[in-house]
Amino acid sequence: MIAYEDGLKIILDSVNTLGTEKLPLEKCAGMVIAENAFARSDLPPFDNSAMDGYAVVAASTRGASRESPVVLRFIGDIPAGIAEPCAVGPGEAARIGTGAKVPGGADTVVIVEDTELKGDEVWVFREYPPGSNIRRAGEDFTAGERGIDAGTLIRPSEISFLAANGYKEVEVFRKPRVGILSSGSELVDHGQDITGAKIRDSNSPMICSLVEKYGGGPEIHGIFPDDERLLTSFITEKADRFDFLITFGGISMGAHDYLKTALEKGGARMAFWKVAIRPGKPFGFGKRKETLIFALPGNPGSAFVTFEAFVKPALFKTRGFNPPYGEYLTATLTDDFPKKEGVTVFCRGNLEGEFPAYRFSPFKKQGSGMISTMVATNAIMIAPAGSQRVSKGETVTVFRT
Repeated sequence: MIAYEDGLKIILDSVNTLGTEKLPLEKCAGMVIAENAFARSDLPPFDNSAMDGYAVVAASTRGASRESPVVLRFIGDIPAGIAEPCAVGPGEAARIGTGAKVPGGADTVVIVEDTELKGDEVWVFREYPPGSNIRRAGEDFTAGERGIDAGTLIRPSEISFLAANGYKEVEVFRKPRVGILSSGSELVDHGQDITGAKIRDSNSPMICSLVEKYGGGPEIHGIFPDDERLLTSFITEKADRFDFLITFGGISMGAHDYLKTALEKGGARMAFWKVAIRPGKPFGFGKRKETLIFALPGNPGSAFVTFEAFVKPALFKTRGFNPPYGEYLTATLTDDFPKKEGVTVFCRGNLEGEFPAYRFSPFKKQGSGMISTMVATNAIMIAPAGSQRVSKGETVTVFRT
């Protein structure tokens, strides 16, 4: 039986980043960028107005107030998009729209609320210092500046940067193809009625949604009965289609647990079969040619935890993310949590608060087959192997789910 840290290292050492592809910008959200992205121009490209108002010389507003307004000569309009607006001199004002180019001579913009237009006069009711309400050229970024690092998840904000700099296509890491296989003669599809000793397969839909959540391309291959020949045939004929193959159940010590044997007969070279964790002890990892094999336990709580602890970091690495492969936080434990020494426990619970004062409350129910606590869970605490107890008030490591 292998320790959690050793098992995770073996997995991550076995993971290679997938190849890249160019995608149209509108299809890049949720992908990981494969190359640094640089600004191709200044933003803003020219000094422009941050508000609707009047472009003026700041000195012309000196002493202005509601009781004693300054009167300036109105010389025209400057809408957005005009390349060479009229120049503004002392004692003059040009009406300007938000985003419009600041005209020559003007050094400030007086907002509409502090003015009144009366015929060909602009009355100003407040004194303004130079530079007010002007966005300077290049104040956001300048041409050549690195805006996005390779290995960054492309969110809507990254889409905005790329669009502002004229990227029509972006080099991104390919999404991993993930095959999902459930085994067990007791299982029926989640949409079916249950009779006798049958139970619904909740693992396949759950893991499919987790794979999608973390950026993989899942493909469910249904439920296989406890039949070594059928399982071996699938692994031999289909496993090479995937970057990851995730299986459930059939790897423990039961008389009808055939998946372990089927994987080995199907050509998988397994690095380990058991991990010193709870829940999720019967978890296996290996490879068949270039396909990574993750053999998850059949209990839903165990499948959920082992996916979060082992499969998710592997997905992040193969997608091209920069390490660490997941969001690990520190929090204060709100209650004592007893555990078995020598075993790393993944404790489901509730994370509250804000950085740096997170609080983690462990749930009382931690059974490997319990789904209700998975529904309530928003984070998992990693209780290290070298203790029998994690005490209230201690600082603990958690990751969000």
